[in-house]
Amino acid sequence: MRNPIVVSVSQYRGLTRLDIRHNFTDEGGELRPTKKGISVPIADVQALVTALETAVAPADNTKTIAEVDVDVREPLFVSVEPYKGKLRLDVRHYYDDRGELRPGKKGINMPWQDRDALLAAVREVIGEPVTA
Repeated sequence: MRNPIVVSVSQYRGLTRLDIRHNFTDEGGELRPTKKGISVPIADVQALVTALETAVAPADNTKTIAEVDVDVREPLFVSVEPYKGKLRLDVRHYYDDRGELRPGKKGINMPWQDRDALLAAVREVIGEPVTA
């Protein structure tokens, strides 16, 4: 069974943030967060939602990628790409490696078909109505 992705709102250094993170179940049966995930200021959530809504599955099995306009230290990108014959959605912070942007460890990767469930969870957590 894969690790569940949990969407929540939390406070960090006085800022309200949306947190989307892979979790695992510890020996006691409690869900615990992993380091794999993203955190964005609540003011930037709409930019993330828009990027997720407009992400498209590539018809030619190539990677599509779009930068999310958020106020964070490391740029955030949403991409859709095939992996082992299946489409994957990746939301990840990138870092600058001598002038070249590279994907970092902080992010989530999930099956493409789970995108609508992720959007619904984000909308529910931030108090927007869930629309189909």
